[in-house]
Amino acid sequence: MFWKTAACLAVTLLPALADDTSASLPDGPGKETTVKLLQMIKRGAKGTDDQFGEVVDYLAAHFPKEAKVMVNTASAHDLEVGLGISEKDASAIVNYRQEKGAFKTFEDLVKVPGIDISKLETRRSTIEF
Repeated sequence: MFWKTAACLAVTLLPALADDTSASLPDGPGKETTVKLLQMIKRGAKGTDDQFGEVVDYLAAHFPKEAKVMVNTASAHDLEVGLGISEKDASAIVNYRQEKGAFKTFEDLVKVPGIDISKLETRRSTIEF
């Protein structure tokens, strides 16, 4: 099961990286294998279980589990995607921010009229101000 998860993670994340992968990835153990595996996947080859394991360890060490969303600078689209909220709620947050200024706390978000605060509650740990 671990290797299936690792394979899915690597196959999902690696092609999304820029063509100049080596320069865009942080240095650390597993970087070389990650770049090599990306090149192999782009050519239709498959990696070994050991390679996928090393890549998963590398990605886990250098990329957070959940991306943080900066509510004071994110676009409506980024809020929608990053927080899993509706387009209407995301637009309301941006409009409120533009009218009232930057949010300082989660409680400031609660003041935005008409938004579904329960969805934001579930993603509270990913919100940064």
